[in-house]
Amino acid sequence: MDVRKHLLMLAIGVSASLNAFSAEKTIEVPADDESNYSIVSVEISGPERIAVIKKASRYSVAYTRSDYDCVRMTSHILASGSTLESLSISNPDKYVVPMSRGRAMQYIGPAVCQYEATPS
Repeated sequence: MDVRKHLLMLAIGVSASLNAFSAEKTIEVPADDESNYSIVSVEISGPERIAVIKKASRYSVAYTRSDYDCVRMTSHILASGSTLESLSISNPDKYVVPMSRGRAMQYIGPAVCQYEATPS
């Protein structure tokens, strides 16, 4: 019976992992054809969004957690790292930048601002 419980818990964990993966929303970034970008999570508060973005390239994966002001069209990186866990120990950037700055940001910022909350 103990083995069955363990297998059931393992199956539930795999199912939850697959659901989390499928929840990522791909962002098309024509300016960077070497990487794949996706929205991992978004917290919505009025016109502001705090989003975790995943950038996967051939040799690495990087995550950023940023605050997007969808009225002023600016972004502020709050944390960055090679794993989701590393976001909790990273320091924020000093600067708030326009979403039009940088080849990827001009696509990521608007995609995050268009992101709508989905019912749970």
